Amino acid sequence: MAEKDESIAGFPPYERGYHAMGHLRHTPFLRIVVWAANKEIETAANEVLFTDIEAFELASLPCKSIVVSDMHLLPTIVKLADIQYIYLAAETLLEKEAQQLLYTHFTFSDQWRILLHFQQDVFESMAQLRSLRAISAHLGILQQKEIKIPITCWVHNISEELYALAAQADDLVSDTYQPTPTNDWLIANSLISKTIL
Repeated sequence: MAEKDESIAGFPPYERGYHAMGHLRHTPFLRIVVWAANKEIETAANEVLFTDIEAFELASLPCKSIVVSDMHLLPTIVKLADIQYIYLAAETLLEKEAQQLLYTHFTFSDQWRILLHFQQDVFESMAQLRSLRAISAHLGILQQKEIKIPITCWVHNISEELYALAAQADDLVSDTYQPTPTNDWLIANSLISKTIL
């Protein structure tokens, strides 16, 4: 079989220009959050997470968010006042019934987030993140808008932080893991943060 050269449609990268891939323009910083179940709610935390509607309504905190693990509660949760973010639990959102309930009750706003806990098996978490991206894209198609629900990854160490960034997480949170200046420098100078395609 003889080799032959075929021209490929389009322009080469140096003529069409480069575009940023990943976190070249901005790497999400790690935010510290606490669960409302903790008796000592730190004032240094950026956000307090609730899983209970009643406790959420009783709390008088400036930055409070709610984590939804039962999609049947969405109509009630959407009507709550003083809410910073509505986090959809990733484990629940991967179920078909939960997706149908979300498609029924979803109206886009900047408050929506998907919360994915990075596990010991980071590759499984990365696969879940890709599945959640597909759900987010399908939601945009149903709404006939170019929308994307940001995916927030809960990380416990620098390895999980790097893998979450590699999988294109939009936001990073933690309750115990505090990055050191050395870790910040390593992430800022990694290929994950400096990739051009």
